[in-house]
Amino acid sequence: MKRSEGGIPSDGWEATGIRVVRGDALDTDTPQTPGMNRAAAIDFARVGARRLWAGTVHIHAGAGTGAHHHGPLESVIYVVRGRARMRWGERLEFTAEAGPGDFIYVPPFVPHQEINASSEETLECVLVRSDGEAVVVNLDIEPVEPPREVRWIDPIHRDWSMPHITANGLDIHYERTGQGPRLLFISGTGGDLRVRPNMLDGPFARTFDLVAYDQRGLGQTEKPDRPYAMADYADDAAGLMDALGWEDALVIGVSFGGMVAQNLIVRHPQRVRRLVLACTSPGGAGGASFPFHEIGHLKGEARARYLLPINDTRLDEAWATAHPERFAEAIAQTAIDPFAGEPGREMGARRQIEARAGHDVWEALPGVRIPAMIAAGRFDAIAPAQSQLNLALALRGSVLRFFEGGHMFMLQDRTAVPAMIAFLLEGSSGPSA
Repeated sequence: MKRSEGGIPSDGWEATGIRVVRGDALDTDTPQTPGMNRAAAIDFARVGARRLWAGTVHIHAGAGTGAHHHGPLESVIYVVRGRARMRWGERLEFTAEAGPGDFIYVPPFVPHQEINASSEETLECVLVRSDGEAVVVNLDIEPVEPPREVRWIDPIHRDWSMPHITANGLDIHYERTGQGPRLLFISGTGGDLRVRPNMLDGPFARTFDLVAYDQRGLGQTEKPDRPYAMADYADDAAGLMDALGWEDALVIGVSFGGMVAQNLIVRHPQRVRRLVLACTSPGGAGGASFPFHEIGHLKGEARARYLLPINDTRLDEAWATAHPERFAEAIAQTAIDPFAGEPGREMGARRQIEARAGHDVWEALPGVRIPAMIAAGRFDAIAPAQSQLNLALALRGSVLRFFEGGHMFMLQDRTAVPAMIAFLLEGSSGPSA
């Protein structure tokens, strides 16, 4: 078809433009691999495509292909229905699985095998290759058994498919990263691992085998609609360690997470090797933390304005007047909940606040003998200085450090996190190293 001087075909793209290939008109006369049915939708013969091939793939329940590769071609598989198990390598020694909505990239010349991981339903996929030639080179390979699972993380994005795990009868979402001594990080009120950056992106992950998790009622962890107790949160942490195969670990608890950590050392003292408690309180006669249960009616910007000078006593009305742009930025950062409206989110957060109001381990702490560091911000009115002193007195032999900042001192004072890491690493040898 000749083009006019402006580059437009003489038919005005009528027959040479967009082509729609109906799902019931695919071509099965295409190179096949044993165990798989391919049908071509887009190729040179049908639509004149010169640089790609596209079609469908069906693998029956419990079936799989033989080993093969596609020469110099690149392939992309999109899973429409079912669950695909891929094996690859010179002896098919690696494996990974994909489900509906997932994409699979197959590089040139990689020996591989597609398997339907389900014994009940057909695996349906869309396949696209980088050339109009449907190259299939079938291979005779004796596979390694069992293959090794590979979890791929690209250079840009974190692996969001980290597993959920059943612990203490609860489906818990957690993430694990880094190498070194085992460290369990217990987050504060409303903590959600989807909020980035967080502890997984900083120095802790570069120093420890770090596990963080969404607590019950929050984030991607199960949200049972029933009253929660602080003992439940402590048992969740111990149950997570059980599920991970961790006999013990270093532990850091921040704010509400510090309350959970205190309950953990009271109920399961043998599970914690060394402990950092950051901006938290012991409850009872030792001093309660800020009563969040009394301001449940405040939402959005009103809540942010109320809490700002409590988070950091330096950020009072005079500061806000003198620094209007910084004040507006601080309010904007804390007023928006990116996951508001999710099913169960409001309920789970409310259940956490209710449990928090009952936190009190004051009388039990003196019986605990665990190396501990109490870390606090000098200008924090959520976890006041007197509560920190009381906590240090209750945990005999503990170290108390005040840092320059408020409730967010770990971000405000650059010396804080290194000091915590140094404390945790003291004597870190044995099973946790």
